Amino acid sequence: MNIIISAKNFDLNDAHREYISEKIEHLSHYDSSITKARVECDADKKERQGEKFRVEVWLDGKSHVKAGVQAADLYSAIDLVTPKLKRLVIKEKERKAN
Repeated sequence: MNIIISAKNFDLNDAHREYISEKIEHLSHYDSSITKARVECDADKKERQGEKFRVEVWLDGKSHVKAGVQAADLYSAIDLVTPKLKRLVIKEKERKAN
């Protein structure tokens, strides 16, 4: 799977990139037709309660799936978006099978 990771308003280090790749790569177990993933991370520094991170993920293959979340830190955002994507991938795969 080809994974493209981009960041706005902050710098991603290697640990972030590895963590994101590991979580997104795991989604190919649910649908082997996923060929490309695009992950966009954004830090909102204007938030009143401190910094908020937004993560949006697009998965491309036989079907297209998109999900996004906001959280207080980047790792939490990735952990929240992964099960959301899993549900969407499984739902889309079942819909295509019927």
